[in-house]
Amino acid sequence: MERIKRVRIMSLDFFEVINRYEEEVETNQPQEE
Repeated sequence: MERIKRVRIMSLDFFEVINRYEEEVETNQPQEE
């Protein structure tokens, strides 16, 4: 049980990091094209 909980938390953190990264990439993209 404990193991599953830990993996779940890790995957949640992983998705949070990805979402934050994507947001940063969107806001940091240069506007010149």
